[in-house]
Amino acid sequence: MKGGYMQNRNNIKRVFASFKGTCPFQCLHCYTFNSEFQYDKCGNNIDTIVKKLEDKDFNIIYVSGYTENFFIPSRGIELLEALYIKYKCNILFTTRNIFNSENINRISELNKKMKMNGNLLFACISISAYNSYKKLEPNIVIPTPDERINFMETLKKHDILTILTLRPVCPNEYINTEEYLNIIDKSKNYCDAIISSSIIVDDTIMKNLKEFPKNIKYIEKPIMNCLKQKNLNMKYLDLKKELLKIKNYSVKNNIPFFKKSIPAIDYFLKKGSVENL
Repeated sequence: MKGGYMQNRNNIKRVFASFKGTCPFQCLHCYTFNSEFQYDKCGNNIDTIVKKLEDKDFNIIYVSGYTENFFIPSRGIELLEALYIKYKCNILFTTRNIFNSENINRISELNKKMKMNGNLLFACISISAYNSYKKLEPNIVIPTPDERINFMETLKKHDILTILTLRPVCPNEYINTEEYLNIIDKSKNYCDAIISSSIIVDDTIMKNLKEFPKNIKYIEKPIMNCLKQKNLNMKYLDLKKELLKIKNYSVKNNIPFFKKSIPAIDYFLKKGSVENL
């Protein structure tokens, strides 16, 4: 297992670490609503989660999954700390939540330790819409888009590599693409990159999303491994126009744009290797 900057895309080997059980956020676009979805039954003990990775071959850990790992931020950060103590490699985490000052200081200290060892911490802050975000995230405990943007600003002040994840992107008829551009405008000074991808749906998700357009095109695309393993029959929407508009606006604002996380990681690992020559 290798950490550090001198990696390339072909050598990036990721592994996932996550708490288990029903996600408290219950976003309406989530594939966990599928009747065929089955939650893993293993426990949420942090030592157990860390130990499960011992026989894996990887150089980056994704703290991400089908639950909000930072619903209790201190627990999520404890998992990050334990993973880094054990494996000393790059870590990416994704969240829709925000942290208080104490937890921000903890993650800042972890970020400093990782940089000293030549590793990167990727903080991916997920925002699915602006004015219309309640269409996807009706739960009142989910922070507002503005609160998440303010959180991104705080992370940047602590020199943490921050990625805005604009996903899932919905059809313009359901969530106006201008909302995503508005998010970029408000967060462009606080994010190092943007990852954006289209929504994937099944019959349950289509039913849960009120007023979702019915006459939409789909594209043939290999299903993600995490969904394939769950035997979920998901469909990808053809949202080339929406994604191109978001990409062009990102480029216009000099923000690196990616449709997937692996190319984004590759970009920053290579950038780090150049800066450290």
